[in-house]
Amino acid sequence: MIKLLFSALLSVILLFLSSCITGNLQKGIDAYSNGSYQLALEKITPLANDGNASAQYLLGTLHYHGQGTSKNFEEAVKWFTLAAEKGNAKAQVSLATMYLTGEGTSPNHKEAYRLLKLAADQGNALGQAKLGLIYMEGKGIYQDVVLAHMWLSLAIDHGEEDAVPVRDEIESRMTTLQIGSAKELTQDWKPISKYHP
Repeated sequence: MIKLLFSALLSVILLFLSSCITGNLQKGIDAYSNGSYQLALEKITPLANDGNASAQYLLGTLHYHGQGTSKNFEEAVKWFTLAAEKGNAKAQVSLATMYLTGEGTSPNHKEAYRLLKLAADQGNALGQAKLGLIYMEGKGIYQDVVLAHMWLSLAIDHGEEDAVPVRDEIESRMTTLQIGSAKELTQDWKPISKYHP
């Protein structure tokens, strides 16, 4: 009987703590959306330190842009890395972009490719578009117009309209067979719903 009461009490406490964490995260996101960057920083920093991937991504974004704090690319890399390791697709794309540009870290096209592939596989439209560009340019990976077309088409399907002219330009240089292969790959693609480090 005591074990049952203890278990019930523990469940209530965990539910309460979970709602507090979710509430503070939402308050941080709302503050960020409203341009109250200092308040966003105050709300999300404890959550980021406790390992919340969404808070870690947002904290990285604040450091990257110098919002509510000084611009610090190294701190942005740190927080994006922590969130990316937990499977946060937005953090994976942001970190990959930093690897491509060399902001806050040494340029590393292979690591950028790896991170973009993780984000793209989860259905992140920006990750898919950037992965398509990497295949188009052959940076960090072999050049492949069929895969470039496929990833850019998926990005467009997921709302990344800026990918349309790039995809169309690639398509103008492809054979009918290559276009057919790319379209088939696009139709057959399924997102990976779980990230496994």
